[in-house]
Amino acid sequence: MTALFMAVLLAIAAFVIDIGRAYVVRNELQNAADAAALAGAECLNPNSACGNATASGPDFTTAATKATAYIPENSAVNVALQTGQVTTGGWNPASPAGGVTAAPVTLSASQLPAVSVTISEAGKDNNGPLTLLFGQFVGKTTLPISATAVATGGYIAQGHGFPMVINECLYNKLSQLWDSTNNAPLNVPASQDGQTLSSINPTLWGTDQNFPQIKNLPYIIQINSSYNNTSSTGCNAGQWTEMIYDTSDNGGANLIKNYVSGTTATPPVSIGSSIFIDDGKKDSAFGTTDACSEYDGTGTCGYELFPIINQQPIPTGTNATVVGFACLEIFSAQQGNSVKSKNPYFGKGGTYTYPSGSYVAVQLVANSANKCPTGGVGLNPGYGTYGPVRLVQ
Repeated sequence: MTALFMAVLLAIAAFVIDIGRAYVVRNELQNAADAAALAGAECLNPNSACGNATASGPDFTTAATKATAYIPENSAVNVALQTGQVTTGGWNPASPAGGVTAAPVTLSASQLPAVSVTISEAGKDNNGPLTLLFGQFVGKTTLPISATAVATGGYIAQGHGFPMVINECLYNKLSQLWDSTNNAPLNVPASQDGQTLSSINPTLWGTDQNFPQIKNLPYIIQINSSYNNTSSTGCNAGQWTEMIYDTSDNGGANLIKNYVSGTTATPPVSIGSSIFIDDGKKDSAFGTTDACSEYDGTGTCGYELFPIINQQPIPTGTNATVVGFACLEIFSAQQGNSVKSKNPYFGKGGTYTYPSGSYVAVQLVANSANKCPTGGVGLNPGYGTYGPVRLVQ
C-alpha cells in the first residue's frame, strides 16, 4: 500500500511544487515584459528623456531600442534576463489576439502605436526551460514558460479630450509665445497692451489674430473657425471633431456641445488615431464653449487637450490622423459675428469688446501636466503633451 500510494504522493508533489514554481517564474517574466513594454512605449512619441525630442512620432525605432535595453534590468529565479522579443508597430484593440503589426507600418484608423515584449525561458533563451524537480515522476523534466506584454503611448482617456482639432502649423507658431528657459508662457509686455498678434507680427500671424492682448498675462490666441478663416498664413483655424473614425457627420452640433459641456464623455483618442472632422461652422458650440471657459464661464472646460493634425487646409467632412495633443487654457469663445462685450475688463474699467467671428480664444499653460486632465510624458515643449503610457495586454 505504501509503494502504491508513493507514486500518487509524488505526482501530487510534482503538481504542487513544480507548478507553483512555474507560476512564480511566469509572474516574474510577466513583470519584466510589462516593465520593458512600458519603458519602450515612453519613447513612441518625442521625448527628451529618449533623445528623440525632434522626432515625428510614432518613433518605433527608439521605442524598440529602449524596450530591448530594459529587459536585462529585470530577473527571473534570481538570474538576470538576457533576451526577449520586441516588436513595435500598430495594435488593434478590437482584435488583441492579432498582436502588434510590426513596423514599418502605416497605422490604420483602428490601430494604436504600440510596443510588444515577449520574454521566455525556453530553448536557449534565458537559461532555457524551467527544470522540474518532481516532474520526472510523471514523465516531464522541463517546462517552457513565456509572458507577453503590449503597451501603447500617446493615449488620451475617455472624457479627457476637447472636440476641436488644430493644425500643426498653428501649434508650431505657439513656440514664439513660449519661454523655453523657464518652461512657461511668455507674458504680454506693457508696450503691447491692447495690440493684436496680427499687428505685432503680421508676417507670422496673418490677418485674423485680432484679440487685443492684456499686459502681464499670457498671450491670447484665436483658434478661428475653418469656415471663415481669412488669414494670410492659412493655419490659424480649427474645426470641430467627433473624436472618432466616421464616414459622415452623424453627431452634429448637439453631440459637439455635449462633448464640450461634459454631458457626453469624449471617446478615447491616441496619436495615430483617425478622427472625423465635422462639416459646418456649428456656431452654437462656440457659445457652449464660452459658457464653460476659464474667464467668461464656469471653468469646467478651462484646461483642455486639443488634438493636432497635419493637413493644411484642415479637411472637413472626412477623417484626419492625430499627430499630437496641445494643453491649452480656454480663455473665452465668440459665437458667430454678433460682437460681444465684457464688463468689467480686468479691473481696467470700461467695456472690453471681443473681435467678431467664430473662434475659441486660448492661452498657453504653465505646468500643463498639472492643468490638463491626463498629465502625461514627453512634455517638450510644455504646451505639448502626450497621454501617459499604459499596458493594454
